[in-house]
Amino acid sequence: MVYIVSESSDKWDSRVLDLVYPGAANSISLRQRYTARVTCYFELYGYPFDIQLCSIDLELPSELEDYVQLAVREGVARYTGPYELSKYTVEGVHFSKASGGRVVSLEFELHRRQGIVVFSNFLPSAMLLVVSWATLFIRQEAINVRCIMALTTLLVLYTLFANMSQSLPSTAAIKLIDIWFFFIIFVLFTNIMIHVFMDDKTLVNKKFRNPLRMQCS
Repeated sequence: MVYIVSESSDKWDSRVLDLVYPGAANSISLRQRYTARVTCYFELYGYPFDIQLCSIDLELPSELEDYVQLAVREGVARYTGPYELSKYTVEGVHFSKASGGRVVSLEFELHRRQGIVVFSNFLPSAMLLVVSWATLFIRQEAINVRCIMALTTLLVLYTLFANMSQSLPSTAAIKLIDIWFFFIIFVLFTNIMIHVFMDDKTLVNKKFRNPLRMQCS
Protein backbone atom coordinates (compact mmCIF):
# COMPACT_ATOMS: atom_id res chain seq x y z
CA MET A 1 0.00 0.00 0.00
CA VAL A 2 1.40 3.45 -0.96
CA TYR A 3 0.40 6.57 0.98
CA ILE A 4 0.75 10.14 -0.30
CA VAL A 5 1.04 12.92 2.27
CA SER A 6 -1.05 16.01 1.51
CA GLU A 7 0.98 19.09 0.57
CA SER A 8 -1.50 21.23 2.49
CA SER A 9 -0.65 19.53 5.74
CA ASP A 10 1.58 21.53 8.08
CA LYS A 11 2.94 18.48 9.83
CA TRP A 12 4.80 16.19 7.45
CA ASP A 13 5.37 13.68 10.19
CA SER A 14 1.70 13.39 11.04
CA ARG A 15 -0.56 10.48 10.18
CA VAL A 16 -2.86 12.67 8.10
CA LEU A 17 -3.05 10.99 4.72
CA ASP A 18 -5.23 12.15 1.86
CA LEU A 19 -4.75 9.56 -0.86
CA VAL A 20 -4.33 5.83 -0.67
CA TYR A 21 -3.15 3.74 -3.65
CA PRO A 22 -3.27 -0.06 -3.49
CA GLY A 23 0.08 -1.67 -4.13
CA ALA A 24 -1.34 -4.33 -6.46
CA ALA A 25 -2.36 -1.68 -8.99
CA ASN A 26 0.84 0.40 -8.86
CA SER A 27 4.49 -0.40 -9.40
CA ILE A 28 7.65 1.06 -7.94
CA SER A 29 10.81 1.35 -10.03
CA LEU A 30 14.26 1.08 -8.54
CA ARG A 31 17.31 1.70 -10.67
CA GLN A 32 20.79 0.74 -9.60
CA ARG A 33 24.00 0.84 -11.59
CA TYR A 34 26.73 -1.75 -11.11
CA THR A 35 30.24 -1.87 -12.52
CA ALA A 36 31.86 -5.27 -12.85
CA ARG A 37 34.34 -7.21 -14.96
CA VAL A 38 33.05 -10.30 -16.69
CA THR A 39 34.91 -13.16 -18.35
CA CYS A 40 34.03 -14.52 -21.78
CA TYR A 41 35.56 -17.77 -23.03
CA PHE A 42 36.53 -17.53 -26.71
CA GLU A 43 36.41 -20.35 -29.23
CA LEU A 44 39.11 -19.43 -31.76
CA TYR A 45 38.60 -22.26 -34.24
CA GLY A 46 36.89 -19.96 -36.75
CA TYR A 47 39.45 -17.15 -36.41
CA PRO A 48 39.33 -14.59 -38.02
CA PHE A 49 35.70 -15.28 -39.00
CA ASP A 50 34.66 -16.28 -35.50
CA ILE A 51 31.57 -15.17 -33.57
CA GLN A 52 31.87 -15.28 -29.79
CA LEU A 53 28.79 -15.78 -27.58
CA CYS A 54 29.19 -14.12 -24.19
CA SER A 55 26.84 -13.81 -21.23
CA ILE A 56 26.47 -11.80 -18.03
CA ASP A 57 24.81 -13.82 -15.26
CA LEU A 58 23.21 -12.20 -12.20
CA GLU A 59 21.97 -14.38 -9.33
CA LEU A 60 20.21 -13.31 -6.15
CA PRO A 61 21.22 -14.77 -2.78
CA SER A 62 19.22 -17.78 -1.66
CA GLU A 63 17.86 -15.95 1.40
CA LEU A 64 15.98 -13.53 -0.87
CA GLU A 65 14.27 -16.24 -2.88
CA ASP A 66 10.99 -15.93 -0.93
CA TYR A 67 10.89 -12.13 -1.23
CA VAL A 68 12.29 -11.23 -4.65
CA GLN A 69 11.53 -12.74 -8.03
CA LEU A 70 13.28 -11.61 -11.20
CA ALA A 71 10.92 -11.43 -14.19
CA VAL A 72 12.20 -10.55 -17.68
CA ARG A 73 9.18 -11.51 -19.76
CA GLU A 74 8.35 -7.91 -20.58
CA GLY A 75 11.85 -6.54 -20.11
CA VAL A 76 14.11 -5.47 -22.96
CA ALA A 77 17.89 -5.62 -22.79
CA ARG A 78 19.56 -2.45 -24.01
CA TYR A 79 23.22 -1.90 -24.77
CA THR A 80 24.14 1.78 -24.44
CA GLY A 81 27.82 1.53 -25.37
CA PRO A 82 29.41 1.72 -28.84
CA TYR A 83 28.50 -1.18 -31.10
CA GLU A 84 31.70 -1.01 -33.15
CA LEU A 85 34.72 -1.71 -30.98
CA SER A 86 38.37 -1.84 -32.04
CA LYS A 87 38.28 -5.55 -32.94
CA TYR A 88 34.62 -6.58 -32.58
CA THR A 89 31.07 -5.45 -33.21
CA VAL A 90 28.41 -6.05 -30.56
CA GLU A 91 25.22 -7.69 -31.84
CA GLY A 92 22.29 -9.76 -30.59
CA VAL A 93 21.90 -8.34 -27.07
CA HIS A 94 19.01 -10.20 -25.38
CA PHE A 95 17.94 -12.03 -22.25
CA SER A 96 18.48 -15.77 -22.37
CA LYS A 97 15.68 -18.29 -21.92
CA ALA A 98 17.14 -19.38 -18.59
CA SER A 99 16.37 -15.99 -17.02
CA GLY A 100 13.75 -15.84 -14.31
CA GLY A 101 13.36 -16.52 -10.61
CA ARG A 102 16.72 -15.88 -8.99
CA VAL A 103 18.82 -15.70 -12.15
CA VAL A 104 19.04 -13.15 -14.95
CA SER A 105 21.30 -14.00 -17.87
CA LEU A 106 22.12 -11.43 -20.55
CA GLU A 107 23.65 -12.78 -23.76
CA PHE A 108 25.38 -10.92 -26.58
CA GLU A 109 27.52 -11.74 -29.59
CA LEU A 110 30.95 -10.40 -30.51
CA HIS A 111 31.56 -10.45 -34.26
CA ARG A 112 35.21 -10.04 -35.20
CA ARG A 113 36.09 -7.33 -37.69
CA GLN A 114 38.03 -9.15 -40.41
CA GLY A 115 39.31 -6.15 -42.38
CA ILE A 116 42.70 -5.77 -40.72
CA VAL A 117 43.32 -9.53 -40.72
CA VAL A 118 42.49 -9.89 -44.41
CA PHE A 119 44.79 -7.05 -45.46
CA SER A 120 47.66 -8.02 -43.14
CA ASN A 121 47.63 -11.83 -43.55
CA PHE A 122 45.43 -13.25 -46.31
CA LEU A 123 46.29 -10.74 -49.02
CA PRO A 124 50.13 -10.87 -48.55
CA SER A 125 50.13 -14.67 -48.36
CA ALA A 126 48.05 -14.93 -51.55
CA MET A 127 50.46 -12.57 -53.31
CA LEU A 128 53.44 -14.67 -52.19
CA LEU A 129 51.69 -17.75 -53.58
CA VAL A 130 51.29 -16.05 -56.97
CA VAL A 131 54.96 -14.98 -56.98
CA SER A 132 56.09 -18.51 -56.15
CA TRP A 133 54.06 -20.10 -58.93
CA ALA A 134 55.22 -17.41 -61.35
CA THR A 135 58.72 -18.90 -61.11
CA LEU A 136 57.46 -21.87 -63.14
CA PHE A 137 57.29 -19.61 -66.19
CA ILE A 138 60.95 -18.58 -66.01
CA ARG A 139 63.12 -20.31 -68.57
CA GLN A 140 64.75 -23.51 -67.39
CA GLU A 141 68.29 -22.24 -68.00
CA ALA A 142 67.82 -19.75 -65.12
CA ILE A 143 67.34 -22.48 -62.54
CA ASN A 144 69.20 -20.49 -59.86
CA VAL A 145 66.76 -17.60 -60.18
CA ARG A 146 63.79 -19.94 -59.97
CA CYS A 147 65.02 -21.71 -56.85
CA ILE A 148 66.05 -18.52 -55.07
CA MET A 149 62.68 -16.88 -55.69
CA ALA A 150 60.77 -19.97 -54.54
CA LEU A 151 62.83 -20.34 -51.37
CA THR A 152 62.56 -16.62 -50.59
CA THR A 153 58.76 -16.65 -50.83
CA LEU A 154 58.64 -19.66 -48.50
CA LEU A 155 60.84 -17.94 -45.90
CA VAL A 156 58.84 -14.70 -46.07
CA LEU A 157 55.59 -16.61 -45.70
CA TYR A 158 56.87 -18.49 -42.65
CA THR A 159 57.97 -15.19 -41.06
CA LEU A 160 54.52 -13.75 -41.67
CA PHE A 161 52.92 -16.82 -40.11
CA ALA A 162 55.20 -16.63 -37.04
CA ASN A 163 54.41 -12.94 -36.46
CA MET A 164 50.70 -13.61 -36.78
CA SER A 165 50.87 -16.50 -34.29
CA GLN A 166 52.59 -14.32 -31.69
CA SER A 167 49.78 -11.76 -31.81
CA LEU A 168 47.12 -14.38 -30.96
CA PRO A 169 46.37 -15.89 -27.55
CA SER A 170 48.41 -19.01 -26.89
CA THR A 171 46.17 -22.02 -27.43
CA ALA A 172 46.58 -25.57 -28.68
CA ALA A 173 43.46 -25.41 -30.83
CA ILE A 174 43.92 -25.26 -34.61
CA LYS A 175 42.39 -22.19 -36.21
CA LEU A 176 41.18 -21.59 -39.74
CA ILE A 177 43.99 -19.16 -40.41
CA ASP A 178 46.48 -21.88 -39.38
CA ILE A 179 44.95 -24.22 -41.95
CA TRP A 180 45.26 -21.47 -44.57
CA PHE A 181 48.96 -20.92 -43.84
CA PHE A 182 49.68 -24.67 -43.72
CA PHE A 183 48.06 -25.02 -47.13
CA ILE A 184 50.11 -22.15 -48.61
CA ILE A 185 53.34 -23.52 -47.11
CA PHE A 186 52.60 -26.97 -48.55
CA VAL A 187 51.93 -25.47 -52.00
CA LEU A 188 55.20 -23.51 -51.92
CA PHE A 189 57.08 -26.61 -50.81
CA THR A 190 55.56 -28.54 -53.72
CA ASN A 191 56.65 -25.76 -56.06
CA ILE A 192 60.25 -26.03 -54.84
CA MET A 193 60.18 -29.81 -55.36
CA ILE A 194 58.96 -29.24 -58.92
CA HIS A 195 61.97 -27.04 -59.60
CA VAL A 196 64.32 -29.68 -58.20
CA PHE A 197 62.84 -32.52 -60.27
CA MET A 198 62.71 -30.41 -63.43
CA ASP A 199 66.38 -29.50 -63.04
CA ASP A 200 67.36 -33.14 -62.54
CA LYS A 201 65.33 -34.22 -65.55
CA THR A 202 66.91 -31.50 -67.69
CA LEU A 203 70.41 -32.69 -66.82
CA VAL A 204 69.51 -36.28 -67.72
CA ASN A 205 68.09 -35.20 -71.08
CA LYS A 206 71.26 -33.24 -71.89
CA LYS A 207 73.39 -36.32 -71.21
CA PHE A 208 71.34 -38.43 -73.59
CA ARG A 209 71.37 -35.75 -76.27
CA ASN A 210 75.15 -35.33 -76.05
CA PRO A 211 76.55 -38.86 -75.52
CA LEU A 212 80.23 -39.35 -75.03
CA ARG A 213 82.04 -40.49 -78.17
CA MET A 214 84.89 -42.91 -77.77
CA GLN A 215 87.41 -43.57 -80.51
CA CYS A 216 89.43 -46.75 -80.68
CA SER A 217 92.82 -46.66 -82.39
